[in-house]
Amino acid sequence: MNTQIPRIHTLWVLAICVALFSCTPRNPKVSQYDEPTLNPGDSSSLVIIWASSDKDVAKSVVLNFVLNARLNGWLDNITLMVWGPSVKLLASDKELQDVFKSLKHTGINLYIDKGSAEDFGVGKAVEDMGAEVAYLGKTLSVCIKQNRKIITF
Repeated sequence: MNTQIPRIHTLWVLAICVALFSCTPRNPKVSQYDEPTLNPGDSSSLVIIWASSDKDVAKSVVLNFVLNARLNGWLDNITLMVWGPSVKLLASDKELQDVFKSLKHTGINLYIDKGSAEDFGVGKAVEDMGAEVAYLGKTLSVCIKQNRKIITF
């Protein structure tokens, strides 16, 4: 039997755990006012977590789907959370920034993880993108407890 498969699964589980636990606030004095508030979920609500640093995934999947789902009325309440390496990609790519900023005018709820921005040293760069910049770990936990639909790219 091949022992590589269990090791690979173990590494993936470990990576996911590290990612989840690294999303906790770095500053223990963060107040409840630093946490974004989300509208309650319903059958036409979706939370999308964009974590990939792949620009092609960003352009042809994440941003394209989010925009079309909103403009075509496929979903009424869409929340896009930019988290992890995608924060660094967004901060450094003007083309993606332009598309991202335009999403705000469609009524899509935009959030950027403050911890990721700090980790990648792009806190200032993401402040003016039209999104709420906040620690998102607790917010995501609330979404999970509310049984919200969540997709991760």
